[in-house]
Parts: sequence; structure tokens; C-alpha cells
Amino acid sequence: MSFNFGSDFGSFFSTSGSSSSSGMSNFLSDYASIKNGSYGKLLKSYYKKANSSSSSSSSSAKRTSTTVDDILKEKMQREKKVETAESKAYTKVKSTTSDLKKAVDKISNSKTLFEEKLLTSVDENGVETKEFGYDKDAIYKAVSDFVKSYNSVLTAANSTGSSSITSRMDSMVKATYDNRDGLKELGITIKADNTLSIDKDAFMKADMGKVQNVFKDKSYGNVLDANADMMRDNANYEQLRANTYTYDGTFDSTYNSGKSYSSTV
Repeated sequence: MSFNFGSDFGSFFSTSGSSSSSGMSNFLSDYASIKNGSYGKLLKSYYKKANSSSSSSSSSAKRTSTTVDDILKEKMQREKKVETAESKAYTKVKSTTSDLKKAVDKISNSKTLFEEKLLTSVDENGVETKEFGYDKDAIYKAVSDFVKSYNSVLTAANSTGSSSITSRMDSMVKATYDNRDGLKELGITIKADNTLSIDKDAFMKADMGKVQNVFKDKSYGNVLDANADMMRDNANYEQLRANTYTYDGTFDSTYNSGKSYSSTV
């Protein structure tokens, strides 16, 4: 093994020519630092600061991420889902058709509403009378609720602008016209805008035994019930297709591909 003292030793200590004494001095200084432990302390201090800096950076990033999440959460809470006018119209169709179905069912299928029972009445002189008959007040309320529900469905359907919904409405109106004579006997008439009106006095004078027959005649009640179901289904479809619910209350169509949110922070 050969060792070139001049070149190897000088290279190791980065020394050459006139700087050899300076290199030797640096070497002895470093050697002394290692021997007395000060060099080790310096290294420990350096890495401690480096780790602290890394930890601080990580904490800062975490705080930044948490801050952004908090901002988004606050924004979501502040800007709650708001129904657009179109969505409200479809929601109204669903609620009114549900009410109509209940009203029709109460008249067509109630077993107790049209049972004759012992009724007590008191005249203007306080004379009490008992007799068997129909509870006309209860029947009138049921039929009056039907009229209100029917009119509400027509109003709701016209406000949507949906051809599928208005088509079902037209079927209901046609069925009502087909039964206009029977309805008229109960004091129910069709107005110019296709809505219904009921005359209480005329209704109270009508044969209560015919009320159920009117709704069962020509399956009038069934036609109303079936079309109410279809209108509700169409309203559900239109509402989902339009995707009118967005977290900030703006309109957003599912057909706008690649658009997940209508606004960003």
C-alpha cells in the first residue's frame, strides 16, 4: 500500500502550497471539537431546529386546511338549500295531488260517512229533535274539501309549465265535464277557468244518497285518483331532472356536465 503524503494529505484537508498550514489548523480545530463533544452538541441543536421547523410547517398546513374546511362549513350553513320557483311549483303539485287523492277516497270509499245514524237537532226555539238520517254537515265538509283540493291541483299544475303535468290535468278536467250533470245535482258547478264551486244551500237540499254515486259513476273517482298519481310522478321526475336544489339556492341542471357545484369559495 502506497501513500503520497504530499498530495493525499493535502487533498484530504483541502490544502495545497501556501495554504497547508491553514488546512492543518482547521483539521486540529475540528478534531478538538469532536473530542470535547461540542461538535456533537452543535449537530443535535441543528437537527432539533430542523425538526421543529418541519413540525411547525406541518402544523401550519393543518391549520390552513382546517381553516378552509371551517370556511366551507360556515358557507354551507349560511347558504342553506333554497327551493327555486320551479321546484316549489313541483312540490306544490305533489302536495295538492296527495290531498286530492285523500278527498276522493273519503267520498268514494268511506263506510261511515254515508251511514244513516240517529241525529239530534235543535231548532231556533230550543226544541230538540232526534231522527235517523245522513250527517249532512260531515258530508258537505268532505265534498267541500274535494272541491278545494281539485282547484288547488289545477292551480299548481298550471304554474309548472310542464306539458306532462298539464296533460294529466286536462284528463281530470275532461272527466269532470263528463260528470257535470251529476255534480250539478249536488250544487257543484264548473267555472270558466275549469275550477269548481259549490253552493252549500243547494248541496244541503240534494239527495245525500247520490253523492257517492256521482264519484263512482263512469269511474269519475278512479280517473281523478289515477291522474293525480301520474301528476305526482311527473312532478317528481321533472324536479329530479332539473336538479333544482343547490346548496346556495341557484339553478343547476344535471345536464350541465362537469358541474358539481354552482359556486365556489
